[in-house]
Amino acid sequence: MDAKQTGAIAEALKDIITGCLSNLDDVAIPGFGTICAVKTDEYIAIDPSKGQRLLMPPSVKASLRIGSGLKKAVLKTNIKE
Repeated sequence: MDAKQTGAIAEALKDIITGCLSNLDDVAIPGFGTICAVKTDEYIAIDPSKGQRLLMPPSVKASLRIGSGLKKAVLKTNIKE
């Protein structure tokens, strides 16, 4: 597989994951983990230097929960060292 094909596959995977996360759906990749959409509500933050209160808007962030297959693979490589 050449770099152009690899780039196309990576771009397609990014589009699929982005589409799922924008709908607040999780993406499970067996043996790797689950990419989750985490929605945070708006909150008030305080600027420590000025004491000014700021209203932070709601947001959606991606979070990765590592799967057991990946954890086991990493543990095996660390034990060999």
